[in-house]
Amino acid sequence: MAVYTVMNKSLLVTRPNHDITVNYLFFWCNPILDLAKMKNFAIHDLSAKKAEIKEFESHMRARKPALLFLNGHGTESSITGQDNKPIIGMNVDEDVIKDSIIYARSCRAAKQLGPLLIRKKAKAFMGYKRDFVFMYQSDHVTKPLQDKIARLFLNPSNLGVRVIIKGHPVKEAFYRSQRLLHKNLMRSLSSAASKEENDAAPSLLWNLNSKVLIGDKNASIN
Repeated sequence: MAVYTVMNKSLLVTRPNHDITVNYLFFWCNPILDLAKMKNFAIHDLSAKKAEIKEFESHMRARKPALLFLNGHGTESSITGQDNKPIIGMNVDEDVIKDSIIYARSCRAAKQLGPLLIRKKAKAFMGYKRDFVFMYQSDHVTKPLQDKIARLFLNPSNLGVRVIIKGHPVKEAFYRSQRLLHKNLMRSLSSAASKEENDAAPSLLWNLNSKVLIGDKNASIN
């Protein structure tokens, strides 16, 4: 089986911050950006108001980043940026996403949008065919990275991107992130789990059954 390697070591991240949900994702992108910087990636950080379609398409056409980490609310046919305005949808031009590896931390985007992006020559798409869900502690909304309940969900989802940045194929990124999510699920069901952790179990299982990988499973960045 052929292995497709993307040579352009660059990362584009979209991370709006207009509500509690996406604000959590905004902050949980920071460890990813730190790792990419350490690995000498060119970084395109479309944060807050920069997470909008004109900025996105401009960076994609001019810079051709190899890895896209898209955070935001989603539907079966779109992913949104700041203020829930679509940043990528079914009418996206092929030249915008061609040859990219895409990880969408968005609800339902793997249902229709993901397969379309593969048909439009993206190399691989990892995302969720149903809603991506996570729970959080209400007393940690101003410090999301210290939220132990959110960590059960967001550490595994981050791991998928971390593995790709480290040069491994997307199939390994998918497997390792799923394995960590399963480990967290088992921990939440154990007798040692707190009530908050136990309450998180159904949502952890939901995410485990919702994440998919389509396209070239051997695609990687080196």
